[in-house]
Amino acid sequence: MTKRQNPILIILLLPLLVVFNCSLNQEKTEASEFIPYKIDLSPEAYFRAELPKNSFFFEEVEYVALETTEKSRIKDDYNVYVSKEYIYTVSNRQILQFDRETGKFIKEIGRYGYNADNYTSTLPSVQSTNSNEILVLNSQGLSKINAVSNEFTKVSPRPSPFHDVAELNSNELISFVSGDENKLESHLLQFSKDGTELNRFHLNHSHYDPGNFILSLGFLEGNFHHFNNNVFFKQVYNDTIYKVSEKGLSPYAYFNLGEFAIDWTKEIIQSEIYNNISIINTYESEAYIFFIYRYRGSIKYGVYNKVSQTTYLPEHNWTEDGFVDDFYDFIDFRPQSMNEHNELVASFPPFEIIFFLNSYGDEASIPKPLRALKKVKEGDNPIIGIATLK
Repeated sequence: MTKRQNPILIILLLPLLVVFNCSLNQEKTEASEFIPYKIDLSPEAYFRAELPKNSFFFEEVEYVALETTEKSRIKDDYNVYVSKEYIYTVSNRQILQFDRETGKFIKEIGRYGYNADNYTSTLPSVQSTNSNEILVLNSQGLSKINAVSNEFTKVSPRPSPFHDVAELNSNELISFVSGDENKLESHLLQFSKDGTELNRFHLNHSHYDPGNFILSLGFLEGNFHHFNNNVFFKQVYNDTIYKVSEKGLSPYAYFNLGEFAIDWTKEIIQSEIYNNISIINTYESEAYIFFIYRYRGSIKYGVYNKVSQTTYLPEHNWTEDGFVDDFYDFIDFRPQSMNEHNELVASFPPFEIIFFLNSYGDEASIPKPLRALKKVKEGDNPIIGIATLK
């Protein structure tokens, strides 16, 4: 005989089962949407943020004046990268190598051209995980130049034009392909090193693709950064940094812009860009997320402490834009790249160096680590700052 269920007991237990089920579903939802880091740049938080100071983040900062000769004059719109031994500048059709300690010019890396041992395009904003390897395009596709030996190594054919690219693992790469006027949507393209397309990931789900507008402002539309052997991606008109893997994308850090957010799903007017915040680029260390952003016509540099969840931002005027130098009362540090040795790299034009050195008055008042910069003249190559992180 079948045992009858007690209807009163079922009625009493039903609310508990509903609550338990809802709680379980909520936990699953929250787990699936978990974002490790939330960076508050809303107006309420922005104007209360603490100033970033060199002593908060750096053990030391060294400055290197790059030698200026006819062969070593750096072209405009360069990026700078630093290894343990060398400083590299990468610009359009030019890659130069300097000694890190003395700044002395060593050689030009590679040659522009269409032969197998030439490159057809430098990639100034694409950084290898090895600072002594420079990524370029040549007739074979994507290649690396060993900057010490000047030898080319083929990495992969290029399945489509891209704005940035990163190696996911020993067999696969991920590239960012910008949208265009032919209605090609911006996307990430995952491909194998034999050039086979594996997957596409779309981040912009609106009918309006602001890629051309972003480029007209002089921004790169999207950038990868590396940390702990992982690859991360940030698109200018997306408020999230994504961790990229062979399996896809997962949210990693979120910028809460509040009223400073721009609605990128519609046509943009200049005043919206001017009065709001655009996150342009990111770097990362064990303790910090460094980010470059545009606000009120200025490019500025902020820091997020991952442990204390504290955000540091520069002054709200056009003269203060980077990390305050409380070591020497010198120029704000404005990072341009980060290497695998836990160092941030910046560059300074000669006129800025000369102005600040003159502000000390007599030479005896100049801090000793800066006195070697007195030889800098107008028209010289840039001066490179290298900050060792704590």
